[in-house]
Formats: sequence, C-alpha cells, structure tokens
Amino acid sequence: MPPKKKEDSPFDDLKEGAFTKTAKNHGFDDVMKFAKLVMRENEKGKKVLPSGRRITPLMVKRANFAVNFGGKKKTEKKKTEKKEKKVPKGSHRMPDGSIMKDFDMKKKSSY
Repeated sequence: MPPKKKEDSPFDDLKEGAFTKTAKNHGFDDVMKFAKLVMRENEKGKKVLPSGRRITPLMVKRANFAVNFGGKKKTEKKKTEKKEKKVPKGSHRMPDGSIMKDFDMKKKSSY
C-alpha cells in the first residue's frame, strides 16, 4: 500500500511566533490589537498600516489566524475550571471542602 498523502493546510507557510514578532516590531505590546488593526485596514482596502509599513497577504493570513484562534486558550481554561459550590444557609464548609449541614454538626459534636 502506498504511503498516505499529507493533506495541504492553508497554514503550512505560517511559522510559530512570526506574527508576535511582527507585532512587536510594529510597536504593539498586544498582538490581538495589532491583528485587529491589520484586519480592519485590509477590509478598508488599504495596503499600508498607519506606521507606513505595507500590509502583505501573509500578514493578513497571520492576522486572520490570530483573530480566529487567539483568545481560545483563556475561554477554554475558564470552562474547565471547577467552580466551588455555594454553601447553602444552615450549612458550613469543612476543611476537606465538603459541605455539612448544621444539624449533622450538632449530632457529631454530641458524641
């Protein structure tokens, strides 16, 4: 059987960290702000950034990728974090994290 052919990805020519480096070189500390600026200027049909540098097709590809996938890590992290249950009235949180009702505590303290 012949080896499987690798599918071409539209992001094969993108290098890790290249867009961050470009954003820093343009004087931006926040990469997402730079990506949104590039996308906004490109949509207006402009080929030059306010800094005077050209907007290349590769820069647009990288900005699009950053806008689409840039904020995913933070939102995924928030979803996976466990939220502590609120302690209902008449209950207390024990040191091990469990919730015990007041009447259970009275029973245990009387033993």
